This record gives sequence, C-alpha cells and structure tokens, in this order.
Amino acid sequence: MKVWKKLFIFVFPLFLLVLFFSWHGVYINTRIEEHGCSSSYRRYVVPRFLCQKVTSNHCPTTEFYKLNAERETALCLCDIYLESPDEEIAKSIVGKCDKGCQSIIMNMSLSSGVSKDSLENADFLCKNREEVFPQLYID
Repeated sequence: MKVWKKLFIFVFPLFLLVLFFSWHGVYINTRIEEHGCSSSYRRYVVPRFLCQKVTSNHCPTTEFYKLNAERETALCLCDIYLESPDEEIAKSIVGKCDKGCQSIIMNMSLSSGVSKDSLENADFLCKNREEVFPQLYID
C-alpha cells in the first residue's frame, strides 16, 4: 500500500503539470525587428494541445501571434516609408504581404478596379495599410 501512495504522490502532480501545460502551453516572447520597427509575439515551446482540442482550434497559436506581429511591423514600416520612401523598406513591406493580405487586395480589385500589380507596390500597400494589414482576433 505504501508503494501506491508514493507512486500517487509522484504521478498525480506530474499529471497536473502535464494537464496545465497542455492547456496553457509554455511560451517565450520573440521579437521581430526591421528597419527600426519592432514587435513581439508569443512563440510556444509546448503547444496548447488541450486548449485546441476543447475549443475546436479557437486558441491562439504561435502562427497566429506571429502573423499579428508581422502585420504590426508592416504598419510601422509603412509609417516610415510614407515619411521617406526607401527601396529597402519597400521590399520589406512587399515581403510582409502574405496570402491573407493578397486575398484582401484581390477582393479590393474586384470592387474598385485595383490591379494585381498592387501586390508589388509598396505605395499602394501603405496607403491602404489599415485594410491590407489588419490585426486578427479570435472570438
């Protein structure tokens, strides 16, 4: 009987820790820095398996936080670019236009006659930065 008690005393807290970390995850803050703009996001070392399972994938993941940080950096780069246009910053801004950004632009092109060349145009991206680089939220 004493063996079972010792085993329980060891295994139960371990089980609680595994349960806790699978819900909350273990993350470290990671920074993105480009041309004087920076933002940080949570990079999960231990993913939130239980949270994803229980909420049907409505828990923010590393990719979610990184995408928002990239978009925040793009907004800052646009502010710098609009003050003083620079080719290096323009390349960085165009590089931040991911698939979500591209689909937003394609929807804009259907409604207002914007061309596909707008995907490579930093001036267009920055003038429409609030629509092109929106922050994402989970309900």
